[in-house]
Amino acid sequence: MTRRGIILVLIVALCVLWQLSANAQAQSTEELKALYSQLDQLCSQGEYTEAILVAEKIRSLTEKIYGPDHVETAAVLSRLAELYRLTGQYTKAEPLCKRSLEIYEMKLGKNHLEVAKSLNNIAVLYRFTGRYAEAEPLYNRALQIREEALGKDHPDVATSLNNLAGLYCTTGRYAEAEPLYNRALQIREEALAKSTRSWRPASIASRGFIAPQVATPRPSRSFSGPSRCGRRPWGRSIRMWRRV
Repeated sequence: MTRRGIILVLIVALCVLWQLSANAQAQSTEELKALYSQLDQLCSQGEYTEAILVAEKIRSLTEKIYGPDHVETAAVLSRLAELYRLTGQYTKAEPLCKRSLEIYEMKLGKNHLEVAKSLNNIAVLYRFTGRYAEAEPLYNRALQIREEALGKDHPDVATSLNNLAGLYCTTGRYAEAEPLYNRALQIREEALAKSTRSWRPASIASRGFIAPQVATPRPSRSFSGPSRCGRRPWGRSIRMWRRV
């Protein structure tokens, strides 16, 4: 076989291998979606022990598709940690939370909002296990990141203020908790007022009438307490129990 023929054979072989790899990845992605659908159903039914088994499969497949240091892997680790927390397996949840935080810091930077959420997740875990002194600096750092990224009057900042105030109440530091609660309340009230002022029913306004402003604002994407299981990562990273 001539040199040109050998090169042609190699090109064809590479094309075949690339196609096989693409087909395998597409199949794995479909499998991942199916597993997430199963996980969502188990979580909605409160079957957390069974959900852990599915989440472990998702973790393995996600690492295979994206790699161990990908943000999607970090999101899966967060969700798996949530399930371990919900079943009281705190020692298994903690290293997953920390690994997720490490990936987010490495890939997104230490001041990213996903980092703030991960910090909050670890702080919640510490609070559940009575490690209040370790939880406090994490809550504070999450609050600082949100204030810098979103502004001091954002509803997510109010949630962080509530989280920190709740920790202070748990440890009997009521004088420190009160101003945080008051500030969080002020932020929420201002957000509610803005949402109410901006609401107008189209059918009434089109006739020239001004309708009463009684709309209920949409809830923040942030969590104010433990969630059930969160969502899968398509379009957004998986949510966890965080009070974020």
